[in-house]
Amino acid sequence: MPVQYVSNMKNMYIAILITLIGTFTVLCMQNAYAIPYVSSQDLYKQSDMVFYGTVISKSAGPGPDYNYYQVKVDTYFKNPQNSDSITIAGRKSDDTKVQYPQFDAGDSAIFYVNKLDGINTLSLYSQKADSACSIASFGSYDVSNDTNIMRGAPVHKIRILDSAGNIVNVAKTDQPLVITSYDFSNVMPQARNITATLVIQKYNDTQPVFYQEQNVPMIACSYNPKPSWNFTPLASGHYNATLTFDDMKIATDFDVRDNLSSKSIDKAPNELSPLKQFESGVAALDVKCKENFMLVTKASDGSPACVTPLTYNKLALQGWAKLQGVTTTTFVEVNGTKYDIPYIVRGWTNKLLYITANTTQNSLSVFVESTAQKGEVTLTIPRALLDSKSVYGNQDTSFVVLVDKTEVKYTETASIDARTLTIPFEFGAKKIEIIATQNM
Repeated sequence: MPVQYVSNMKNMYIAILITLIGTFTVLCMQNAYAIPYVSSQDLYKQSDMVFYGTVISKSAGPGPDYNYYQVKVDTYFKNPQNSDSITIAGRKSDDTKVQYPQFDAGDSAIFYVNKLDGINTLSLYSQKADSACSIASFGSYDVSNDTNIMRGAPVHKIRILDSAGNIVNVAKTDQPLVITSYDFSNVMPQARNITATLVIQKYNDTQPVFYQEQNVPMIACSYNPKPSWNFTPLASGHYNATLTFDDMKIATDFDVRDNLSSKSIDKAPNELSPLKQFESGVAALDVKCKENFMLVTKASDGSPACVTPLTYNKLALQGWAKLQGVTTTTFVEVNGTKYDIPYIVRGWTNKLLYITANTTQNSLSVFVESTAQKGEVTLTIPRALLDSKSVYGNQDTSFVVLVDKTEVKYTETASIDARTLTIPFEFGAKKIEIIATQNM
């Protein structure tokens, strides 16, 4: 074999080897970098179409590197089409440089779509999701197009369950319990992890009897991952469980006893005294009061009492009574500033859904779900968010409070930094408006 031929072959092999090494190095370098972060607002702006839907079928695409997805659209967030079914092309995952999103029939997702060469094509940032997103999740304006309206945080609850999954009102000493929240939600169109911390204390104790953090992974726009903690109370008493995550802090109380009475209650609950209900096994916070009376729990020992609304506020101010209900904190964000609003909702299954602030109308709107005969909500409103003052003298003046556009009377306590309003509402109420006489 000629020497020149061997030399040329050797040079060719070296060149090929260098090329392969270089290519491998480039790929490794590219794999070493994560996909650049792009905010949901920027993705929304950059996409020709954004929607949430479910893949119906998957088939060969317009070229060897693509699949076609037939998607049933549930919600259009940008550029809605006339049809609720749309075909989009998505790149296969055989590219070693970038991992493109892959979907199968039955997968639900947030789809970011751009028109490329006349074909609807999936963005690299499309991802599996649930249905907990709205247009506001993408940093867009509220559907009313009022830029002054900002939604508050979702409302959450803690549940105390036994090992069989039944809700426990009063637990027994040494009974294993499961503490959980069914209402976790990720309203953002990106997957994320939430760190949730549960702390349990006996009433008036300074040291917790239980403390545990938990990492909760959540896909985009998802509801209810249902994180849970196992807890076994070793002593009788009144307990408080506090769960914190993100900017939320929610709490609930429960009782633990050495012996639970199995004696049935012959009378209707509200025909028995609060103490008799409590002694029969009804949890302090589940005691029912007669009409026009309100439930309080004694601050020193957690025992229940039923009092008139006027007495209720006096006892709370004096520190004798602890307000009945679960104290939860939501927030409202206005012009980039977040304002915490602690609140308590009373009435069996009544709920506060969310709060909005309107700087133009100088008001707060509190949206509630009223499924009990009557209810009330107590809100602590920061003065920096909303206040009502006289034009001269800078004295506190009354708010105008409307429940479904009908003015109602409310009670109030005030501090230097906040005003706490207790507002009654009837069955079926939906919207409470708190209107001030001074700009926020």
